[in-house]
Amino acid sequence: MDAALPEKLIASAFAYRQLNRPALEAYAMWSCHANAHGLPALPLAAVHAEMTKCFARPAGDACVRNLRDRVMGISRKGGAQAMADTPDMLAIRRTPTNKAPPQDTVTHTPIPGSCEKPAYPKESLRKGEGGAVTIKFFIDAEGVVVDGKIVKSSGVDRLDQEALSALGRCKYVPLLKDGKPDSGFIRAGHTFTPEPK
Repeated sequence: MDAALPEKLIASAFAYRQLNRPALEAYAMWSCHANAHGLPALPLAAVHAEMTKCFARPAGDACVRNLRDRVMGISRKGGAQAMADTPDMLAIRRTPTNKAPPQDTVTHTPIPGSCEKPAYPKESLRKGEGGAVTIKFFIDAEGVVVDGKIVKSSGVDRLDQEALSALGRCKYVPLLKDGKPDSGFIRAGHTFTPEPK
C-alpha cells in the first residue's frame, strides 16, 4: 500500500470536514481498497457532492454502491474481486459500538434547519396521491440517522421512498440515557396532502 495514502486521507478529511462522517469513512475505506488492488481512486474533490447526496439516502440505496465503483474506478465485470472485498452500505454505515440500544421507540421531529421537508413527487401530485408515512430510524448519539425503515406506508411507494430519503437526511435530538446522549430508535413521519382539484 502507498505509504502516502494516510496523509492524503487526512488532508481530505480536513478539507471536507463538513461531509457527514459515514461518507468520509466510506471514502477512506474505498481509497484503501482501491490502493490495495492497484486501482486509481478518484480524489474526494471529484465526488464530494455525490458523497453528500448518496449517504443521505436510506441504507441499501444503489447510489452508494454505484458511487463506490466509480471512486475505485472499477466496472461490474472488471472489478468483481475488488468489489467483493470492499465494504458496502451495511459495513460502511456506522455500527454503534456502545451497548444495545433501548427498544423503546420515541417520536421525534427533525432539528429545525437540519434538512428540507420531503418533496411531493410530481407523478403523485398529478395523480392526486397522498397519505401519511411513518418511519422508524436508528440514530446515533449525535442524532445522525444510521438506518431506517417504513413502519406505516402511505399506500404509495414513491411517497414512502421520498419521505424515507428526505427524513433520513435530517438530524434529530439524540436520545438520553442516564442524562447522556445515546443511540436508539425513533419514529418520524410525514403526511402528503394532495391539492384539491
